[in-house]
Amino acid sequence: MNRYILRIGLHLLNQITTFPSMFAHWIKIRVFNSHLKYEMKTDWIENRRGKYAVFAIYPGTTTVQSCLRILKSLTENHFTVLVVVNKNRFAREWIQILQNENCVILERPNLGRDFGAYQSGIRFLREKVNFLNVSKLVLINDTAYVSPKCQTEFLSKFFAQNEYSCLFKHYQGVVHASSNLIQIEPVHIDLESFLYFWKKYYPYNSRLKVVFRGEHELSKKIGVDYLRPASKKIELLPAELLPEERAQMYRWIYRSNPDILISQGYQGLLEKDSDKELVRFAFENSQVSNALGLFLTRKYNFPIKLDLSYYLLVSRASIIEVLRKSGCDDAEIYDVESLLESKGSINLGSPLERAFKSIGIRN
Repeated sequence: MNRYILRIGLHLLNQITTFPSMFAHWIKIRVFNSHLKYEMKTDWIENRRGKYAVFAIYPGTTTVQSCLRILKSLTENHFTVLVVVNKNRFAREWIQILQNENCVILERPNLGRDFGAYQSGIRFLREKVNFLNVSKLVLINDTAYVSPKCQTEFLSKFFAQNEYSCLFKHYQGVVHASSNLIQIEPVHIDLESFLYFWKKYYPYNSRLKVVFRGEHELSKKIGVDYLRPASKKIELLPAELLPEERAQMYRWIYRSNPDILISQGYQGLLEKDSDKELVRFAFENSQVSNALGLFLTRKYNFPIKLDLSYYLLVSRASIIEVLRKSGCDDAEIYDVESLLESKGSINLGSPLERAFKSIGIRN
């Protein structure tokens, strides 16, 4: 009980301390409509197959190589890719690189994180195409890292199929799809409800509000039953975890629901013979990427979230190791190491900052 009271107190304190910035953000959105502004950097590309992708990028949080692989996987599968760049000090350099690719580029103010970029992309597409003629729509951002092996063995194949519509489906708090990769066929969803969601969405800068009012609500509009994760096909396969992968699962389960670890049947959590049962449990009851991300990348070439080390779920060295084995060369590994080092972890900062980070209120 004390733990929950502490969380509530921290949320209230965060609301108080961030009120000035939230109010300034509100003025930009409600008074100046700054979130509706954009600058088109390339010509429009019509797609006769009706296949479009909105790719949200915030330059500098990942590598150019990973983003180019995402672009290539999409274009090889005949998508017109609308790259929506949230502007920062790296944007000009990144746009110069992306302009050499076969994509459409919009640059917009950095308002609303990835969901703000998605919203701008959807608004722009509605001006250019009739959504009744859209056969496939992909929403993807740059938060999950795509290695050479991930691109060829997983991502390109994902965009070529129709059975799975998202990367992960999470079963913690609210059942929802991970919004870093969703592929839908508009004919199979309530398109009117989907488009109305984007029309009325308020582009929050708060990470938690983006999750609760963006990610969770979007899953409802698409249809939770419709959202079938790519991880579904491997849930029942034999699982043999490496020590670091087992530790990741333990850390996440302990952090999100420590009562599970003291319940009967889970005393031997770190024992190898419990892997099969606990992996299935994690698929059915957890935020899958946080519990099993390292395992899924090593074993099945899934994209991996670089922020796993930031949240102290895995070591930076383990991320580097799996990316190196997935085909990243020395120069790229150096760039990833620099990113992970500069990002730090929730273990850094003042006691209050660490408390905010530990419950996901702040980055």
